[in-house]
Amino acid sequence: MDIALKQCQVAVVDFWAEWCAPCRLTSPIVEEVAEKFAGRVAVLKVNVDENPEVAAVYDVMSIPTIIVFWRGREFKRFVGYSPFLRGELEKAIMRLMV
Repeated sequence: MDIALKQCQVAVVDFWAEWCAPCRLTSPIVEEVAEKFAGRVAVLKVNVDENPEVAAVYDVMSIPTIIVFWRGREFKRFVGYSPFLRGELEKAIMRLMV
């Protein structure tokens, strides 16, 4: 994951777990964003049950947590589900791509 964050100007990381109901709501949003920005933004999914050490490094305390990175540094963090998530996520990405 560190390599992807350093190699891509903009990266989106979705921290989730299979048992998490709100994660199931955010997953299609992340997939749509990945499709929309394919080739321009790296989109990664991290299962916190399988990778607890990665979640700990990024201080993920609740899921779903979606972090937008710019040049390897955290730019914006979204925690939980919101009906406005897609628009806010796209807005954050577009701001970094200018």
